[in-house]
Amino acid sequence: MNKPNGICTYLIIPGMVLIAMFTLDVFSFATFTMLLTGLMFISIFKDVAQPSICAVGSFTFLLLGSVIYGKEHGLTSEQILENSRQLLSGFSSPTLITVGALFVVAEGVRCSGWLEYASQKILNNETNEKKAALRIACAVTPLSAFMNNTPVVAMFIPAIKRWANQHKISPSRLLLPMVFFTTLGGMCTLIGTSTNLIVHGKMRQSNIPALQEGLGMFTLTPVALFCLGLGIIWIIFFAIKLLPKNDSHDSEQIRTYIMKMKVSPVSPVDGKRVKETNLQKIDGLVIMSASRPSGNTANTNIRNWILLSGDILTFSGEKSHMEELQNIPGLIPVDLDADSEEYQLYELLIPQNSALMGKSIEQIWFRQRYMAAVLSLHRGSQEISNFFSTKLKTGDTLLIAARPTFVEFWQNSSDFTILSEIEQSEDKKPRPPLYPILITFIMSALPALGLINIMTSALTAALLMIALEKNLQVSPLKSVDLNILVVIGAALGLSVGLETSGAAAQVAHGLTFLIPADNPHLALLLCCLLTWFLTELITNTAAVALTFPIVVDVANSMTVSPLPFVIGLAIAGSASFATPIGYQTNMMVYAPGNYKFSDYLKSGLPLSLIVIACASLIIPFFFKF
Repeated sequence: MNKPNGICTYLIIPGMVLIAMFTLDVFSFATFTMLLTGLMFISIFKDVAQPSICAVGSFTFLLLGSVIYGKEHGLTSEQILENSRQLLSGFSSPTLITVGALFVVAEGVRCSGWLEYASQKILNNETNEKKAALRIACAVTPLSAFMNNTPVVAMFIPAIKRWANQHKISPSRLLLPMVFFTTLGGMCTLIGTSTNLIVHGKMRQSNIPALQEGLGMFTLTPVALFCLGLGIIWIIFFAIKLLPKNDSHDSEQIRTYIMKMKVSPVSPVDGKRVKETNLQKIDGLVIMSASRPSGNTANTNIRNWILLSGDILTFSGEKSHMEELQNIPGLIPVDLDADSEEYQLYELLIPQNSALMGKSIEQIWFRQRYMAAVLSLHRGSQEISNFFSTKLKTGDTLLIAARPTFVEFWQNSSDFTILSEIEQSEDKKPRPPLYPILITFIMSALPALGLINIMTSALTAALLMIALEKNLQVSPLKSVDLNILVVIGAALGLSVGLETSGAAAQVAHGLTFLIPADNPHLALLLCCLLTWFLTELITNTAAVALTFPIVVDVANSMTVSPLPFVIGLAIAGSASFATPIGYQTNMMVYAPGNYKFSDYLKSGLPLSLIVIACASLIIPFFFKF
């Protein structure tokens, strides 16, 4: 009998048990809601499925429980439907729409080439490690304050690796600091991170006058700048020293993985199918394609290709495999440089929400599905030998060979993130168009001046990006990450459930029981620590959505203004530096930097505590209790 998979063990079966127990009146609706929230935490932490599936699964059980609760308490069908609408309001909230629009704007800036252009200019002539880190900080913090962190990190990874290799410096000393800088920069404005937008949306939906105005574009800036300053000092003078000097993939060494062989006029393999020869019996050797002078080519089902004189086969593998390949009679090496643009090498990261997790390269049919050959699989600092049958995990990095069109087709895929193109052209590229930068500036300025709201501004900017698609490489509309939007919508629904069921008030009462009633400063620190702890375990957007009603109830129970607590919630929700799973950009450099989990703890945990301590001390000066 087959064992149930992870999603059944940690989500479906426990959810059904909770529904059954709630139907039998074993516990209250508030307790039921808290248990479902905990179930979502556990399922995401155990990585049993994509975070969006875990969040929607828990939210679905909450909807079922809400219907059962209404039936048992004699509510009318209209009242039950209204309760369901209230829980589903997260999927139609302005916050969700704004985040989706910002994905399009950020992609427009990235596709225009501005991030790549900026990264080349910033690190071009620098030779000192600390000065390079300071240059990176000065570049990425303002960028991340006004656009999504993910494209910023994705574009700076290859630039930093290229610079580090040129100057014989380990890229692991700069990649993680670069991610930390982008996160700190994102705290500074309303649109810098989806965390701030979630808090803004929850404030606007609340019934508390002190919160209903929401956050302005620069409401968080004074507090965030203090955190940013201390964070930069820690990173440049201390964190870099704590990071290892790991090696990275050398592009010149990787180039030996690709080789072309031509079938000679008199060859023992002439007329045979590939599977009938020894060509596929060399361990670690991959036949990427076969072509014929007549123009016929094969990228899939190469095993059945009939070899004829003049056919050209493209192989990938390690250098030793190539030497073994040249000893096969009937094959003549072909100069790869004569057709150097036919294949490019790329690094792909398996992100947290990838549908490829838990599947092997063989099960995916990677070559047939993506028209690309996998050359190697790295898991942190370890290279997996039998990678074709190894099940993929979050953070794995694939080295692949594919045609240049691969980026155009797959750069916005949620299955993987294209970290870099290993072999870059050294030719100077023209200055990118000004449209995306101008659009982004206007989008940020209009809400800051109070002329229009942030949702309208973001939607207008997204529409302009799409209208100017002809000046960009690909459609910015493809960049919208539905997985993240689903997580936000479900988390907002669970947040409403925590509020309306009274669960948030119960948790808040438990927290205030541990804190002296006349010490709001200590309460603020505790709420920040709670939010930070949750955001290290699950997504930051889910963490702040779920803890918002709790921190508001803590403030209300102490009869003080909830505004300082909400500001602390926004800062702490972004202070995810201590683990690779806390934030997507943390994971993006995990494999390229050959980091270990302990590297994040050594350099990131003190940074998280510095940010939280700084915020707890500074917030009361700008936002009174």
